[in-house]
Amino acid sequence: MLGPENIRVNTICPGDVETPPLQEYFDFQPDPAAARKEITDRYPLRRFATPRDVANVAVFLASDEASYLTGIDVVVDGGLLARIY
Repeated sequence: MLGPENIRVNTICPGDVETPPLQEYFDFQPDPAAARKEITDRYPLRRFATPRDVANVAVFLASDEASYLTGIDVVVDGGLLARIY
């Protein structure tokens, strides 16, 4: 148990993030624009996360505002998992 040492343990679980490897994936598809649209349409927010979206969650979790959060998984997926259920 790390709580008594004031150590919090949380995870950030991102969906697809707009990065060069993601773009490379689309570049190798027969129709990159159609492949991108097919996947973004699955996300309720109709876009991929940006690196900043994920970083903002990390900054929050490291802040005093999240001092009572531990043992959680923060899903940063634009609502994708919520839409599946």
